[in-house]
Amino acid sequence: MMHFERPYFVTPHAVTQYQKRVHPRCSAAEAIEEIQTALQQPLFEVPARDGCTLCGCEVGTRRFGAIVAPPEAGHEWPAVLTVGPWWYWHEHKLRWPPRATDPGLRDAHEDRRGRPWTPYEVLRLRDLVHTHTTAEIAGLLGRTEKAVWQKQNKLGIWASTEGRYLTSGKAARLARMTPQGLTKLARAGKLKRARRKPGGRWWLFDAEECRALGARRGMKRCN
Repeated sequence: MMHFERPYFVTPHAVTQYQKRVHPRCSAAEAIEEIQTALQQPLFEVPARDGCTLCGCEVGTRRFGAIVAPPEAGHEWPAVLTVGPWWYWHEHKLRWPPRATDPGLRDAHEDRRGRPWTPYEVLRLRDLVHTHTTAEIAGLLGRTEKAVWQKQNKLGIWASTEGRYLTSGKAARLARMTPQGLTKLARAGKLKRARRKPGGRWWLFDAEECRALGARRGMKRCN
């Protein structure tokens, strides 16, 4: 074992990560020695949360990042908590403390959602889901369409066709028509409940009206 002026305690997790992500063919002893050697002269040191430091390391042609914690009470050496490949610590991430940018360094008990749903928003979502489209609900709640869809999927609430407005593609299947033909009827004023989507470009069709239209068309075909 080599003698180092600045010794570090390399945790078993750091050794495993080094073997898995940086140098797969090395043994545990070689991994500890290479990590120790690289930390003697790190390429950079960036302060992180909880007193830790992100160190950029280089051994031969391999570059990696290491998270180093200060010595605990009763211990003399700093501890290497984990390591990761060089691309994992991209240069633009180093402008901020890694704790705020890397999800792997967050506390396990932290809530990773940017803005949790409030009980009022959930109740509002349950009221709007049967009368508005996903895009309209997102606009009213100040959220993205994907966030609204994910919350609906999690709660298991989906709009019934009664009183629901559909886009031309879904409405055309109920009316047994093409979307273009359904849009022409709406422009001609033959669909009383059809309305323009906010922005004035797309049409929204009432599901019950389209279902009734499809039933009439089916009866005509039978006759």
